[in-house]
Amino acid sequence: MDGVWSSWENWSSCSRSCGKGGRRIRRRTCSNPPRQRNGKDCQGEELQSEECGATIPCVDGQWSKWSRWTKCSASCGFGVRQRSRSCTSPPPSNGGKECAGSSLQNKRCFLSLCIQKANTKSGTLSIRYKVILI
Repeated sequence: MDGVWSSWENWSSCSRSCGKGGRRIRRRTCSNPPRQRNGKDCQGEELQSEECGATIPCVDGQWSKWSRWTKCSASCGFGVRQRSRSCTSPPPSNGGKECAGSSLQNKRCFLSLCIQKANTKSGTLSIRYKVILI
C-alpha cells in the first residue's frame, strides 16, 4: 500500500513579532496511512515555509541624553563621578531591540590633596600628604 500524506499542521508562529523578514513553517507526515510493504513513499514536500511579517513596525529603543555628572565621591584626593541614561527615547516596543551599551558611566575625579591636622604641645600642625596611585 502506498503512503498518503496527512493533513497539513497549522502554520507555526512567525519568527518575527514585528516588521518584515520573518518565516513560518508547517508540516505534514506520510502517515495516513504510512507506506506498507512494496508501496511507494509519499510524493512531494513534508515541510512548507513562507515569508511572514507583522504589520506592526518594530520600535528599537534609543538612549536618553546623559544626566549631569554627580559630585566627586571624595572630599579630597581621588574619587568617582557618575552619570546615567535610560533606554526611554523611545523605549523598545512591539518586539524592537533593547538599547546597546551601558546605562552608566564613571570617571575619576581629584579635588585636592588631603590635609591632616594634628595637635602638638606647641599648637596645631598641618601635614599635607600626597595620594599615591598603585
